[in-house]
Amino acid sequence: MQTNKVSTNEAFKRPAPITEFTGELLSSPFMTNDDLVLYAQRPAPEKGKFDVVRSHRTKKGESLSKLEVVPIKSGSLNIGLGSVSNDEQLLFGYSRIPFDGKSKNSLVVLTRSKVSSGFEKPISIDLPDRPPYSTFPRYSQLNRELPFSGRSDTTRGARLWIVRDFEPLAAKP
Repeated sequence: MQTNKVSTNEAFKRPAPITEFTGELLSSPFMTNDDLVLYAQRPAPEKGKFDVVRSHRTKKGESLSKLEVVPIKSGSLNIGLGSVSNDEQLLFGYSRIPFDGKSKNSLVVLTRSKVSSGFEKPISIDLPDRPPYSTFPRYSQLNRELPFSGRSDTTRGARLWIVRDFEPLAAKP
C-alpha cells in the first residue's frame, strides 16, 4: 500500500472540515481518480430534490474552487449520488422513487457529451435479479464494473453486488 506517512506506526491526521464549504449542507462526496474534482449533492430549493455540485482544483493540495451546480436538463432530482466517471461524462446514482413501477428504487445513469454541457435526464439501469433496494453505484471505467449496495425485503442488512463487463451506454432511455 502506498502512503505518505513517514512510518507505518504514524497515526493518520484527524478529520477536518473542508473550510471552503463552511455553511453548506453537502452529502455523498466523490472525488475523481486524479483527486482534482469533487462532486457532492446538496438540497435543492424544491423540497425533496437535490442538486449535484462540483468543485475543482488545478493540482493536489490546493484549495477547492467555489461550488457550482452541475446542470441537469431535467432540473433538480430525487436521486442519491453514487459516482462520476473519470472523464466526468457519466453520473451514476440511485432514484429514491421507482422509475419502472415495480422495484423500490432504480439505479440510474446520466450522460453528457462534454464536461461543459449539462447531463441528460436519468436513465434507469435495468439489471435482472438485482435487489429491490439498490444504492451507491460506484462505476469503474478501467475495469468496466459497477459495484453497488443492495438489500431485499426479506434479508437484514445490505450486501455488495457487482456487475462485470458493464457498458453504461447500453442503458436505454
